[in-house]
Amino acid sequence: MSKPLFALLYVAIFTSPVLAQIKTCGNVWQTTKEDGTADTIGDNGTPCTPMKGAPAGTCTGIATTEADAVCSFSAAVWGYRCCYQLTPVTFSTPAPGATFATLGPGTVATPQNLKPKCPNSAMSTMNTLTNLPITCNMTNPKNQGCPYEYRCTKAVNVYDVYGTPRDGSDDLGAGMVPNICCKITTLSSYANVFTEAGLTPTLVPLAPLAGIDSVTLGDTAKHVVYLSDDLSYVPGLLTTAPITITTLSTVEVKTIRVYHALFFDATNNKDCVFRVNIELTRKGQTIYDLYNLMVNGAATAAQVYNAGPASAPVYKYSQKYMPPKFNTSPHRFVMLLWTTPKLLPIAAVGVKSTTMFNLNAGLNGDLEPGRVAGKAGNFTTVSALLAGKIKTILGRPMAGTYFFLTT
Repeated sequence: MSKPLFALLYVAIFTSPVLAQIKTCGNVWQTTKEDGTADTIGDNGTPCTPMKGAPAGTCTGIATTEADAVCSFSAAVWGYRCCYQLTPVTFSTPAPGATFATLGPGTVATPQNLKPKCPNSAMSTMNTLTNLPITCNMTNPKNQGCPYEYRCTKAVNVYDVYGTPRDGSDDLGAGMVPNICCKITTLSSYANVFTEAGLTPTLVPLAPLAGIDSVTLGDTAKHVVYLSDDLSYVPGLLTTAPITITTLSTVEVKTIRVYHALFFDATNNKDCVFRVNIELTRKGQTIYDLYNLMVNGAATAAQVYNAGPASAPVYKYSQKYMPPKFNTSPHRFVMLLWTTPKLLPIAAVGVKSTTMFNLNAGLNGDLEPGRVAGKAGNFTTVSALLAGKIKTILGRPMAGTYFFLTT
């Protein structure tokens, strides 16, 4: 074929009206806008360069709470473009048969095009190399499109507004992509998520009973992260401690409910924040005031952080939040949650106890790695802490999750 003819065909194909209708980003839950809002006519995205091991490539958008970036090849523009995750919009889901107040007759319910998630925070085929889940065809029993050991499952974030299971036109959330490939073993037991991720029993001796829906980080944009979300390309997400945990199910609070949380760097097994006696007094899914490490610190919180250089770490104790500084490559962070019917007693300064946590600095401090009067505190590693007093006093975590972050 001659070059002029090839060029003519190229122009004819890639300027055709049909191709012009193709979205720049291939998945319905993606947009070219860094703020996570939907594309408008004429948007063709920001060019990017793929990078080995980094889904975002050279994309650096950090403007929204959930705009995970992927540097993807786009057939619409015949080149690589930055594609971000659409930001979920708050909407209500009334009982079956009820009228959805914000929609008129014949109106298409939106948003329908959110990224699908597996039930109970089970593992999907999403990973840190692609940041893209594999969707599947539930209606084709012979070839649903899932890899071996994965099952085609209805996404947990599909909401049937009018209670019509056979009509998907009113399904909000992931209604356009309602089915996702989920790891079979993790669907049957959430504990298998931690086992298959290599966290249990190596770091976490007792795997959590259930997943955590999401964790809101304390950075300026208040990023929200889910299981295995790859936000590693976004710097500065650990400038302040995580601020809320959202559980998978609503917490019924008839009396005061007490929660305890541990957030730690599973890659170095050292950096961690332990917060006890978080009192929840109202019904809901969100646990607020997670760390409350303000200017003066908090008596119910303690942290271990690296006060030295990256080449020669020096781990110290703090009641104020000290953000990690040296995990420039993606580190895996874990959030664990426990609950007790009553507030935990806290040991006084210098008191050694097997039944109470000592969250004070100095000798006998459970999160004190430094030396006082020539004698060390009790902290060595997070795994030792979890296998020791935390296991004895709190037992198995009620919930947990993990995700990747960088400084």
